[in-house]
Amino acid sequence: MTSRIPLAKQGQPVSFQLYARGGAPPYTWQIYGLDGSGIQWTPSGLLWGTADAIGSYNLTVQVFDSNNNEAQTSLLLTVYDGGFLGAIDQSFFGLNLHDNGAGWPSVSTDQNPFSAVRLWDCGTMWLSIEHSQGNFDWSRLDSFVSDAQANGVKVLYEVGQTPAWASSDPNDSSCKYGLGACDAPADWSYFSGYMTQLVQRYSSQGSQANGVIHMYELWNEPSVAREWNPKQPNAMSNFVTMTQIASRIIRAYDPNAMILAPSGSVSWMKHYWRDGGPTDFDYVTTHEYDPTYAIPENMIGLHDLWMKVLSHFGIQSPIFNTEGSYGSARLPDIGQKAYAARYLLLNAGLRVASTIWYMWDNGASLWDSNLEELTNAGEAYRSAGNWLLGANITSAGCEDSSGNFVDISRCPRMDNHYHTTYLVNLARPGGYRAQAVWFVEIDSGNTNWQATSPYNVPDGFTQCQDLDGFPCLIANGAVTIGAAPILLENPGTGP
Repeated sequence: MTSRIPLAKQGQPVSFQLYARGGAPPYTWQIYGLDGSGIQWTPSGLLWGTADAIGSYNLTVQVFDSNNNEAQTSLLLTVYDGGFLGAIDQSFFGLNLHDNGAGWPSVSTDQNPFSAVRLWDCGTMWLSIEHSQGNFDWSRLDSFVSDAQANGVKVLYEVGQTPAWASSDPNDSSCKYGLGACDAPADWSYFSGYMTQLVQRYSSQGSQANGVIHMYELWNEPSVAREWNPKQPNAMSNFVTMTQIASRIIRAYDPNAMILAPSGSVSWMKHYWRDGGPTDFDYVTTHEYDPTYAIPENMIGLHDLWMKVLSHFGIQSPIFNTEGSYGSARLPDIGQKAYAARYLLLNAGLRVASTIWYMWDNGASLWDSNLEELTNAGEAYRSAGNWLLGANITSAGCEDSSGNFVDISRCPRMDNHYHTTYLVNLARPGGYRAQAVWFVEIDSGNTNWQATSPYNVPDGFTQCQDLDGFPCLIANGAVTIGAAPILLENPGTGP
């Protein structure tokens, strides 16, 4: 049954179908609590209309099957200010899922504004689905995709991992996910058959009985040897052929689907494009981690490298950061909190189109499935997400070595002794202005999560809140900043 409703933007049309399972279809719905929202409902469970008033609406939802058996749930409808043209909306936020059982992110949109889920490391790869030629088991992928459909979330599917039976080297034990999984197929008809069945099954052009896959990322991290073996014969030319085949099939069977470039490193993708790899992707894919200092600010330098390479090849597709978090780094509570918030703010400041946090329910988790509550990182992600949602980024930057603020593209290169202040400036209609600001310090090669610094508050900002929503103290025109961002605001109409 539907457990969350996607965000609604003020003044924009809404059309969302509620879903139920079990009992004896067809179902009949009763929905209470929509008064004043501008949204109406039909007995078939369709929410429709134009979102009028900003706010949160607590809905009571009843569903009856054909035998008059009843189920009831509570849902939250959140209407947010769409802001100026180009403001950040829910398509900016995404999560990688590990499980769709108890771990499915059914929390309200107020707790997490995500609009996309990426399927990787969750048992939905090629080798997990086609156990022998033509022998498909779609059950797990069906479950993910149908749950996403029921909860108003788009699916980003990761194409990857060759089954051993189809592999050109079925005994290759160097592969991460199984024998031969990082090698090209022995026959391209194997891959073509799989992609054709996959795209036809989840196409927006079909019956949608199994749900829709909206985006395809063409292979995960092929620059990593365990993901795509560089020692296999014709490694790069085979990879180019594979992505060409996949792109052709996706365009043919679902022209509405978005195609994302392989998530290779900058240097690997340069070779890929030099060797004839397609450049007409809807998005260029990056993965943002920092194994050195475990801080997200290192993505700034990497982003600059990507922009130079894209310019060299004449590629104008927007960047989609489909993986990023603190990964396996063991961070203190304040580090987890600071990293999650700064990760979102920096992606927004760099004008990345969308970003996926890796992941929701495993590793660098936003959700504790045992306690059924947000983790420290999850709380910070929610707060920073609420700061950004509906806002325009007017500028982003940092303090240079001379103490002057420069554009984010000119931030100093990090080293073992580094400290500076970062900021992202936001705007909303009604004269509202805000500034997210934080302090980074690296001391003898180690990130100092406890470091603080005084910060002179710019004119016009008279209010301040931290990631927990509590006010912070502005005294004599200054405030203390640390690793976790704070939000300075003017007395405008506010979000």
